[in-house]
Amino acid sequence: MGDRSLSAGNISIFEIDIEDKTATAFSGHHPIINIGDSVNLLDFANKTAVDKQGVDSIVEAVTSEQSHLVIPVHLPGSVGINYLQLETGTYYEKEGRTKVLLIRSDVTEQQQALKVIQESKEKQRELFAVVGHELRTPVAAIDMLINDDMADEEKLAAIKEITSNLLSVLEDMRTVVAPERAKQGSLAFADPTTLIKRAVSPLLPLVRDQGLELTLNLAELGGQLYHFAEQLLRQLVTNLVKNAAVHSEGSKINVHSELKTIDGKDVLTLTVEDDGKGIPSEYIRSAFEPFSRGDSKADGTGLGLYIASELARELGGELIYTQSDLGGACFTLSCVMSKDNPEAQAQAQAQAQAQAQAQAQAQDTLSGVRILFAEDEAMLRMLSEKMLTKQGAIVTCFENGQKALDGFDDASFDLVLTDLMMPELDGHGLVKAIRATGSQIPIIAVTAAVVGDETDAILADGANAFISKPINPDKLKAVLAEIGFE
Repeated sequence: MGDRSLSAGNISIFEIDIEDKTATAFSGHHPIINIGDSVNLLDFANKTAVDKQGVDSIVEAVTSEQSHLVIPVHLPGSVGINYLQLETGTYYEKEGRTKVLLIRSDVTEQQQALKVIQESKEKQRELFAVVGHELRTPVAAIDMLINDDMADEEKLAAIKEITSNLLSVLEDMRTVVAPERAKQGSLAFADPTTLIKRAVSPLLPLVRDQGLELTLNLAELGGQLYHFAEQLLRQLVTNLVKNAAVHSEGSKINVHSELKTIDGKDVLTLTVEDDGKGIPSEYIRSAFEPFSRGDSKADGTGLGLYIASELARELGGELIYTQSDLGGACFTLSCVMSKDNPEAQAQAQAQAQAQAQAQAQAQDTLSGVRILFAEDEAMLRMLSEKMLTKQGAIVTCFENGQKALDGFDDASFDLVLTDLMMPELDGHGLVKAIRATGSQIPIIAVTAAVVGDETDAILADGANAFISKPINPDKLKAVLAEIGFE
């Protein structure tokens, strides 16, 4: 029974002869040594240890009294590295020779799990360090602006830019912490050349402010549409151009695309290159890792290239770095573009027209709409109510979920907007309670959460959709059009 238990736990016991350094299998299970067999410790250590230091450590540990060691080894017949835990007991005399018992156990799974935990903790430390910096910096800047003597219009423009950058940072954080949600992109028929132009257009002021010139050299597709995730390609282009503008220290950025037929498939190749300093050789391997900033002196989270590489994979390609002919960095994506079939394209165009009509109708969606709005933060509640009222809505506000539930009447409201994290009764509880009454009123959750599974949970609770804070009219109208709100 004892041997079976040891074998089940991948544990073996050896008797070590201290004088001639031999080990005899005494009990349990070993993958290559049978019970009663003896091996020379030095020979065995040389065959299995990862390096010379490991050989010395094994011999020292197993011939020492009351020792404990965990060491990586290569076991014959196994793939990769195994981790063995070696423990010895007290010396004893047997047949005139000094012996010691060695307990050997395979702790590979435990060590791998520990490594995952340690890496996770390190990433958490990096994440919170970046979050702390990225939150502290804009808040400090806004605090300074409040006391600055610049004109109000200049203050407002500066604060708007700061908050826009901060919201972008939070979106980047969401991509790192919950990539499976952030990378979701619905497929649609579109012209990739037109999409690239639209993605680059909002970045032109940034490029000019950084003292660079941007050139586009894009494939002309003659109106041909392809079936791909528009949002993913748009975000990829945005990240690469922003990376070049902020970190290249060059004077030129060139965005180039071409489409070739290879083995009967249409392959899009997108290249973003600059004439800057490029990536030093010692940083190339880590360039696509989260929080990697290389030798850049510019501000940033170190997430742009990581996110771009993840987006490239979702598009079915791979983002590759090479040195540009211009002298700087060159990032290249190649991916297959699907035409699908004429019937699908016609259907997609019809859907696009229907969506455009719905969005056009949604421009007046909020006029006369009776909205129950639950939000515990007073300033956000006041500003949101003001914005919604300007759009023609009739807004009734509540400072927590319980008061909102007490004031809820299915016949008195057309729409519910609710924060998630509130005192007394949170957004999850409010949504569940409203659905428990049998009401099918449209409910939109409003959340500041960028991590975790809060958004998935609120949809499971019965909400129709969610939007991220802060609420703005276009964002709200778009989601109302998506859920068919009338």
